[in-house]
Amino acid sequence: MQSRSLTKTNYGKDSKMSDPNVMLKLKNGSEAPKSAVDVIMLSLRTMLTSDIPSMLAVVDLVEYCRHGTEITGKSLKILKAYGLVENDGRVHDVTRDVVLSSAMGESYQMAFGSPYA
Repeated sequence: MQSRSLTKTNYGKDSKMSDPNVMLKLKNGSEAPKSAVDVIMLSLRTMLTSDIPSMLAVVDLVEYCRHGTEITGKSLKILKAYGLVENDGRVHDVTRDVVLSSAMGESYQMAFGSPYA
């Protein structure tokens, strides 16, 4: 009897999803590497199920991506810790594209869906 690894994916050989560096189309029209999108979405989901300051930091990130609102204070520190904001306070283009493609709703009624088109 052959055992199967629980961590091994069963993507087909020709599947786009088997290559972590494949560029996939996002809802906002941009393209991003699957591996980067996966990491960004994992960080967002982790933050949204974490503590209140982390949830507020996600709201601040979305507002920054949508409207250019400055991220300051504790939100900036939290977002840097999750790698969603650069050390100089900028948001990487891929992060911005993923946030814009996945965020739905406003403020405290915000939800995140798949960023893929």
